[in-house]
Amino acid sequence: MIDFEFSPSVAHMLKELESMESGLGKKAQQQALTFASAPVKKAIKRQAPVKTGALKKSIGHRKFKPAERTELGIAPDDAAIYIGPKNKLQYKANWLENTGAKAHKIKPSRKSGHKYLRFYGTFAKKVNHPGMKAKPFIGSGWEQTDEVFQTRFFNKVQTFLEKASAKSA
Repeated sequence: MIDFEFSPSVAHMLKELESMESGLGKKAQQQALTFASAPVKKAIKRQAPVKTGALKKSIGHRKFKPAERTELGIAPDDAAIYIGPKNKLQYKANWLENTGAKAHKIKPSRKSGHKYLRFYGTFAKKVNHPGMKAKPFIGSGWEQTDEVFQTRFFNKVQTFLEKASAKSA
């Protein structure tokens, strides 16, 4: 692990953020997180498995929903963003990243009432899925860009503080 030394120190910047008007410190942190997330998103997209390209296109950032904050133990006044696949592709990314899939048979669902499966214009009563190994791409994208993320985050916070102090002066 590499130690970073920032000028001014991180502790000094945090004190300045806390002393700012209510909401401005959180705004600075939120902007810095968004700014710092750019190289992380690029690295994750670069390593994402591509079949249709939908997973790769869905990678982005967003604010956490209140229910997600509660579930993850993130305080409502803490700045935090989610970086990764959005919408319905999160479950697919979890398979690819963490678990993979065991070999299994795929049959038509009973609820649908269909007797056949259709894949790319071909019909079948059942399909033997060969399974797949996990292909981590989100974690490795984070690992590659950890230092860049931290540097960009603190540089953006420092810029915000300099602008805020120039306005108040």
